[in-house]
Amino acid sequence: MTSGFTLLELLSAIAIVGILATLTFQGGKGVIGKSRNLRCIANLRTLHLGTLAYAADHDGELPTDHNNNNTGTSWYMALVNWPDTKDAYVPHGGYGENRPPYFCPQNRASSFGWTNYGMNQNLHEGAPNMGAVPGGEDPAAFKAGRHGNRISQIQRNVVLYLDSLTATGGTGYTINGDRNWTFSHPVHGDRVNAIFLDGHVESPRVFPRTINADGDLNEMKASWFRPIH
Repeated sequence: MTSGFTLLELLSAIAIVGILATLTFQGGKGVIGKSRNLRCIANLRTLHLGTLAYAADHDGELPTDHNNNNTGTSWYMALVNWPDTKDAYVPHGGYGENRPPYFCPQNRASSFGWTNYGMNQNLHEGAPNMGAVPGGEDPAAFKAGRHGNRISQIQRNVVLYLDSLTATGGTGYTINGDRNWTFSHPVHGDRVNAIFLDGHVESPRVFPRTINADGDLNEMKASWFRPIH
């Protein structure tokens, strides 16, 4: 008498294997996501340290589009020390090169450009955007040196760099929380990572995109983008 699996037993075995495969896949996705999140935070910390080194060599000023001999370069160009890149504060692989620390591995906008991180626009462009109120200007109350971005005169609880992603998958090199949140769509689940001037990192929820009367985007506070209060 021969013995073997019945059809019911075979179908049950296939179902069990399918369930186990699904659980393994879901678990693997979670591990990969957590790993990419940690790598993103490590990237932000590297950019932060490079920024402090840059400031130490430039009278306390942050890298902006007005620094680096007034050539109009952006913050990442200042960190690369363009055009003499051999002495870069934070080396860069080149345009479109998806390498850390300028590219978050979880950000789907990582396949092009110079970086998919954004700098706080109020720090990047200097005094005209340093107002204590959303969209305001207060040059009399805030004069932080040549370009209005000297570390010694900026509050520490202000965003320096963060994940940058648009709804269409693009990226912005600067982000202004006072006027709009165009470049702050979720990268890590429903969150983005942000590093502050004092070096601490937060991962605020930005989806669903609920904006209150203060201009806060869900858990992301507009006040984090104002160098003075």
